[in-house]
Amino acid sequence: MKFLFPNNVYARLLAQNFPDKYKSNILFDNAIAIASKLENDPELVGLITPIDIIQHKDLFISKSFGVSFNGDISNSYIYYAKDKQNIGEVYLAGDITSLEAMFTEIFFKEMYDVNVQLNIFKENKQLQNQNVIIIGDGNFTADSFQMGTSFGSEMVDMLEMPFVNFVFASSTEENLKELNEELVGIEEKIYASIENGEAKLPFTDGSNSLIKDNISSVAFKFEEQDIEGISQLIRLPYYYGKVDDITEVSFV
Repeated sequence: MKFLFPNNVYARLLAQNFPDKYKSNILFDNAIAIASKLENDPELVGLITPIDIIQHKDLFISKSFGVSFNGDISNSYIYYAKDKQNIGEVYLAGDITSLEAMFTEIFFKEMYDVNVQLNIFKENKQLQNQNVIIIGDGNFTADSFQMGTSFGSEMVDMLEMPFVNFVFASSTEENLKELNEELVGIEEKIYASIENGEAKLPFTDGSNSLIKDNISSVAFKFEEQDIEGISQLIRLPYYYGKVDDITEVSFV
């Protein structure tokens, strides 16, 4: 098997604690590009968002492992304009995925009853006094998270269940059956690596402390509530009129 991961701290923690026989086969890519590549390579396993399944219905999903948030940290943070001005316009920046693109609109409609206009951040535009969602490590490189609100935490409150950000997926069912067996115990390894200082956390002291203090609220091994969280995420776009049908998830 070969692996494609988004290049964020949570995916890297998984990679650092993967079985040794797989580590040389792990590559990192832009999160939004991974699902399409899985469809074209039966040997490939990737970490994708649950929302990618809506456009890539033939992929199989692991029901055992991924990245799920149920606390104060996440992979995305919302940075509101001063006094929450211009709430109808939101910029996405960083390693953007289909999940933020879809659920930003749903979140702002649910919380503020506003139909937001989504924009993609461009380098020539200043984002001061704008509403911005930053996805990925950009939240931690300079303690930026301190000025933001965890998008994952907000989604947990809205869904009333864990917010599953990434799932393992493949076009080949057997890949996930093997992976589910090989990753038994990886969550405990990740927690231990952070506790004993072996984990590679390359950020500021403040950001590293945030992750260390809250890592127990990040699940890498799924429980029943995480599976229900995936199903809920898949259904919500239909209920909000974003898609025409509810996608059936092929769990392995």
